[in-house]
Amino acid sequence: IEDDAWGRRAVRVLEEKKIPYLLQTPGFPAGSVRISLDAEGTAQYRFAEPAAWDFLQITDRMRELAARALVVSFGSLAQRHRCSRDTIREFLHFVPQSAWKIFDVNLRQNYYSKALIEESLGLADWLKINEEELAVLQPWFGISGTEAEPLRRLEELFSLQGIIYTRGSEGSIVLEGDRLSCRPASRVKVVDTVGAGDAFTAAFIAARLHGMPLEKAHELSAEVAAYVCSCAGAMPEIPGELKHRMVSG
Repeated sequence: IEDDAWGRRAVRVLEEKKIPYLLQTPGFPAGSVRISLDAEGTAQYRFAEPAAWDFLQITDRMRELAARALVVSFGSLAQRHRCSRDTIREFLHFVPQSAWKIFDVNLRQNYYSKALIEESLGLADWLKINEEELAVLQPWFGISGTEAEPLRRLEELFSLQGIIYTRGSEGSIVLEGDRLSCRPASRVKVVDTVGAGDAFTAAFIAARLHGMPLEKAHELSAEVAAYVCSCAGAMPEIPGELKHRMVSG
């Protein structure tokens, strides 16, 4: 994060949320994105370039954090520049074998390629993907079928532990090994969908790490994502009851 107006605002917000691990990359502006919403609240993104997050550098503190990590989530967008891509790969190198490494296929603008996605899948244990992203990956990897069929094929191809697949108003599917959980979308008045996929993933992983069974963790994560869709902005405060359920197992 650069020391500019947007950067300082981001620091304040993250500190309020007790997220202390911030990196500064002097000389580059804080990242920004223009978001447009359609009539259903679905978002389209336009990212500024360059941005401070394109030039992350590995530090000893980051290596120490990686060595203690229980979960690491990384995406394709954050790897659009070689510098941050290399830093992410090095960070993953220091992560314990037992940690959950989640790859979020967040295809944005032209900041992705088959090679980047394939390499990232090879580093991951879990995959987060939505229906539009799956449609891009299927011809790349010669995958056909509907519903859970392409997910099972991806799981096999890249030796994944599981896949989180969100389908907007059509609901979601979670595949974990040979277990499959399917849920319809929760009924909610959608304000905007920004942050809903991340909230779904975070709630699911938190619940599973605290021992919640697959189906119940899936139900909870769908509720959390629906709540985020009912609010404006990407990071609304999650109600205490939902947060309590995430850690109660």
